[in-house]
Amino acid sequence: MSSNGEPNKILIISQYFFPTAEKNYEVKETIEKLAEQGHNISVIARKSSAETVSEIKNTKFYFIEQDAFTIKNTKFYFIEQDAFTSGSEWGYVFQNISFMWKAIKIGSALEGNFDIVIATMPTGFAGIAANIVAGKKGAKLYLDVKDNWVESALASNYISNGSPIHKAAIMVENWVLKRGEKFNL
Repeated sequence: MSSNGEPNKILIISQYFFPTAEKNYEVKETIEKLAEQGHNISVIARKSSAETVSEIKNTKFYFIEQDAFTIKNTKFYFIEQDAFTSGSEWGYVFQNISFMWKAIKIGSALEGNFDIVIATMPTGFAGIAANIVAGKKGAKLYLDVKDNWVESALASNYISNGSPIHKAAIMVENWVLKRGEKFNL
């Protein structure tokens, strides 16, 4: 609860969400815990690669609002992330930038302000989006760091060690980590 005993209005930005073929980084569990505490939550996440949802509503903000998940006090906005299948480092970067820009657009368009914006990491792109939206919405920024984004991208062979993209990713990750407080539930 907030300092005045009222529930917080929380926005969570996560590039990964349940159910997904990739790691889910316990984002769903974090949302459920915050909702159980009575907070009002909005979630911006990439549409899972494992989902099969029959009814999808496209909006002018390029996102999907689904009723596939119901968690008390929570509203979901799922992004159709652009696919760049070149298999190159640049394809990886453009795919993540696609998520970041759409998350910023959605978060900025949501009505009202938030008390807290939480970015789940990885990725640094979720962190950048959360930082920008927190600034626009007058919110405090928290980072739910589940994994080292750059090391994860290296281990998955999305980027090459020592490449310009690797060096830029380290700078971005360090910048994001300095902007918000660590969050762990």
